[in-house]
Amino acid sequence: MRKTVQGCLRVLVLLVFAVLVQAQTLAASPGGAQFFTEVEGISEYRFANGLRLVLAPDAS
Repeated sequence: MRKTVQGCLRVLVLLVFAVLVQAQTLAASPGGAQFFTEVEGISEYRFANGLRLVLAPDAS
């Protein structure tokens, strides 16, 4: 029983640590995407690292 509680406590501590690291990473991220263009409802955004995000409407 004691080993089970210790194991659960270790998992809980690791999860809390992972959430805190993720939150700090998101807070440290530079500005978001920059709008680039839109044609016929399809929008394109560009990030500082070169990533391009294309959003298209889904009529389903």
